[in-house]
Amino acid sequence: FRFWENPPDAWLEREVAPHTEWEIHCALTTPLLRVSGTEVTRLGERSWRVRVIIDNTGWLPTNVTQRAIERRLVQPILAAITLPDGAALHGGNAVLELGQLEGRSHITAMTADFGSPGAGTVDRAVAEWYVDADPGSTCSVTVRHDRAGRATTQVVLD
Repeated sequence: FRFWENPPDAWLEREVAPHTEWEIHCALTTPLLRVSGTEVTRLGERSWRVRVIIDNTGWLPTNVTQRAIERRLVQPILAAITLPDGAALHGGNAVLELGQLEGRSHITAMTADFGSPGAGTVDRAVAEWYVDADPGSTCSVTVRHDRAGRATTQVVLD
């Protein structure tokens, strides 16, 4: 067979097997968004502050490389709230741009640097909206990024 073709079926597993662990390792280093928490604060009879905490739990930053930012090849993380019928945002936009998040690759062990000050929680962002809605209403929040995936959560206003 020619080098640009797949091997015969009988040889395929033998050809691919040495590469699978490396490919799995690479896949596990990619950025991954996760909603790590929500907070609902009642501000009035029908007024609420909704906060959603987003983490990049992957090894690499959401932009993967600095060059992707420099060349504008990567979009920011977007957080969008979907409101129930009869609800409205009190100012602000339903879709927020959250920039990029670092991954775990920037974190060093505390014993390595003896607790020297770091950059804080650069792997975490907070999206916040002010909502006018009836108590007991449910809002949906979706966070997405081209390279880090999508995460969705439901928030009950109570």
